Amino acid sequence: FNLKINQVIQTIENNRTELVCLKSSLDEDYLTRAKAFAYVIEKNPNIIESVTELQNLATLLDVDELHVSDSEGLIAYSSVPKYVGLDFHNG
Repeated sequence: FNLKINQVIQTIENNRTELVCLKSSLDEDYLTRAKAFAYVIEKNPNIIESVTELQNLATLLDVDELHVSDSEGLIAYSSVPKYVGLDFHNG
């Protein structure tokens, strides 16, 4: 019985370790995508004014949505027009 409990404990610990590694990997991946989006904007600032181009970039970057916020945290541009004006501070 103790052997089974120890196996379950070890499995849970291994799963936790795997989750930490996976989260770290995903964090890096999405940061890379955000940097790529920032680079595109830097090279072509007007691109954010086109919903179609933002949608194309979202597809290219393999993300559901792209948003650009202003200094106040309001979404100023988005690949999903209904989110323009949404305040990140208020959810």
